[in-house]
Amino acid sequence: MSWYHLSISLIAPTLTNPAPKDCLPLSTIPLQSIEYLVEHVSTKKDISTLKGRSTRPSPTTVVDDLIEIPEELKKKNQYIDLAIDIILINRIILLTSIDRSVKYRTVVPLDSHNKEELYRGLDQVLRIYNNAGFTIRRIHCDNEFKSICDNTDFP
Repeated sequence: MSWYHLSISLIAPTLTNPAPKDCLPLSTIPLQSIEYLVEHVSTKKDISTLKGRSTRPSPTTVVDDLIEIPEELKKKNQYIDLAIDIILINRIILLTSIDRSVKYRTVVPLDSHNKEELYRGLDQVLRIYNNAGFTIRRIHCDNEFKSICDNTDFP
């Protein structure tokens, strides 16, 4: 309860009507009690004030989430089989991939199902593996990728 609310509840009944049974007239309250109330009640905040103005601490932002790959993992799994597919989440087209040995998953948003977008998404995924030092041996996919697999020459 704030000081304003406390003072109104103590003084208001004495100004207009006789005091109800649960309120005392201001003249009957000792001066030390009023000073104590002023010190302790005025320093505390209302619950409504706290709810409206207090916020939760925000977590630190992640700038870079890449981790160093151990050399043992690179040597043992140098050649990777990659499985790719297209998924739709809330009308957003996503190219998802997972390799069959390390089980690293990637997701790339696409603008459409056309050939150029599929190439762009697959290029982003392959660059991640190539920059990490892995070699893609096979790509497993379904008929959604037939448009880019027909014209692509793989060694």
